[in-house]
Amino acid sequence: MSSPSPPPPPPPTQDQILSALATSPLPHILALLSACPSPPPASALASAAIAHDRGDMITHLLTTNGVPVHAIPRKQAVAAQSRSVLQALLDSGGWDINEDLGSYRGSALASAVLARAPPDFVAWLLERGADPNGPCAGVDHCGHALRVAVQMADGEGEGLSPVARMLLERGADVDGSRALHMAAQKGWVGWVRALVEEWGAGVDAEGIDPDWAGSTEREMGIGAPLHYAARNGHGEVARYLVGRGADLGRRDSNGRTPREVAEHFGHDEVARVLALEG
Repeated sequence: MSSPSPPPPPPPTQDQILSALATSPLPHILALLSACPSPPPASALASAAIAHDRGDMITHLLTTNGVPVHAIPRKQAVAAQSRSVLQALLDSGGWDINEDLGSYRGSALASAVLARAPPDFVAWLLERGADPNGPCAGVDHCGHALRVAVQMADGEGEGLSPVARMLLERGADVDGSRALHMAAQKGWVGWVRALVEEWGAGVDAEGIDPDWAGSTEREMGIGAPLHYAARNGHGEVARYLVGRGADLGRRDSNGRTPREVAEHFGHDEVARVLALEG
C-alpha cells in the first residue's frame, strides 16, 4: 500500500511576496502573486518596490496591471533616491519630473535638495530634465532649489557646494531664488562672493514676497541681502555687500534700514560699520 502524497505547500502570503521583492527576480515574484489567493494590493507592492529599488516591478504595475502613475508614491521614490523606480516612471511617459509632489516638497529636484541628497543623485535628476527653477519646496513656498541648497549645506567650506554649482550651471535663477539672501543670513562670505562675482547676483535683490512669508519672517522684516547680514550680525558680509554697492538707505518691510536692523537685533558692531560706511 503506497503512502499518501504529502500535502501541497501552503500558498504564499502577502508578507512573503513583499519580502521576496528584496532579492527575487521578477518572474518568481509574479509566480508567487498568481499563487496567492489574496495578493498584496498595488499600493503595497509599489511601496515595497521603492524600498528595494525595483523599477521592474513598477514597470509591471504600470504596464500590465494598469496602475496609474499617480498611484505610485513619487515622494517616497525621491526620498529613497530609487533611480530605477524613477526611471520606470519616466519611461512610462506618464510622469512629469517637474510636477509638484505636494506636501510642501516641491519638485523632485527641490525635494532631493531639501533632503540633502548627494550630488550624484541631484545630477541624475538634472540630466533627466529636472528644472532648477521648478516648483519650490517649503511651507513658505520660497524653497527654490538653489536657496534650499544654500540653506541645507553642511558648512561654508571652500565656496559654493557641488549641488549649488550644478543648479547654477543648469540655469537656476540667482536673484529669483533669493540664494544671496540666505548666504548673507548665514554669514558665508565665500558663497556671497561667488554668487555676486561669478553668477551676477544683485546685491539689492528683492526679498521674498511678504504674502508668502511666514509670520516670523514678516515680524523680523523682509529686505535686501544686506538686511539679512545685519540682522544676523555678519559684519564681513555686510562690508562686502556695501563695497559692491548695496544701498544703505534701503528699507525692509518694517521700514528699517540695514543699520537700524543691526541696532534692533543688538548687533552694535555691525551697526557701527554700516554707520561709518554711510
